[in-house]
Amino acid sequence: MSIDEAVKMSDIEKGLLGEIYELIDAMTKAEANFSPGKKNLFRRVFDYLTGSEILRKVQLDIYSKV
Repeated sequence: MSIDEAVKMSDIEKGLLGEIYELIDAMTKAEANFSPGKKNLFRRVFDYLTGSEILRKVQLDIYSKV
């Protein structure tokens, strides 16, 4: 999901969403190097902290490119 798509689906302004996207990108690339057990824990913590389907879709989009 692109930033523009996420902006259309939420009330988050584009500048802030861009910063969030960069943070998710860095976290997701770090996650790619985790062991399977740590990946599962990371995803559960990430889901708990964000609680946002939109942010999860952004993360999954980035993760598919790593």
